[in-house]
Amino acid sequence: LNVRKNLARLVEAFLASTLSSSTRLLVVGQPDGLGELVPADDDRVEVLSRIDDAELAWLYRHARAFVFPSLDEGFGLPLVEARTMGAHVVASDIPVFRELALADDYFDPRSVDDMRRALDRIPDEPAPHAPLTTSWSDTVAGIRSAVLERLAEPARR
Repeated sequence: LNVRKNLARLVEAFLASTLSSSTRLLVVGQPDGLGELVPADDDRVEVLSRIDDAELAWLYRHARAFVFPSLDEGFGLPLVEARTMGAHVVASDIPVFRELALADDYFDPRSVDDMRRALDRIPDEPAPHAPLTTSWSDTVAGIRSAVLERLAEPARR
C-alpha cells in the first residue's frame, strides 16, 4: 500500500462522500503506513491484509464496487479481476485504465472532490454476479471476454 496507490485521497473522499454510514471501505493489502490515514474513531475503513484467493473472489462478487485510485500502474490486473468477477468498477482516469476500458466510471486521481463525486455515483446494489470460474483457463477466458466486451462498447467518461 504505497504512495502511488493513492489511498490517502481515497480514504478522505470516502469519509466525505454521501454513501450511507453503513457502507464500509475495505482495503486489501499490507497495512504499512495506512494506520495514520484512518481516523481511530471511524470503523468504516478496514484493512484486510491476509486474505486468500477465495476470499478475494468473494469480495469482488459481493462488493458494492471495486475502487482503484492508483496514480500510476503498469497494467492494473486487479481492475481486470474485479470486472471478471462481476464487480462494478470505478477507477483513476489514467492512460492504462482508459486503455483497458473496463471501468464504469473514472475520476481524477489527484482530486479528492472528483473521487468523492465518483463514489457518490456508485449504485446502491452490487453488480450482478459473473459466472464463477473453475480453472485458470476459465479465468483467462473470462478476462479476455470482459476486455473484448468493454472495448466493443462506445467510449464513456
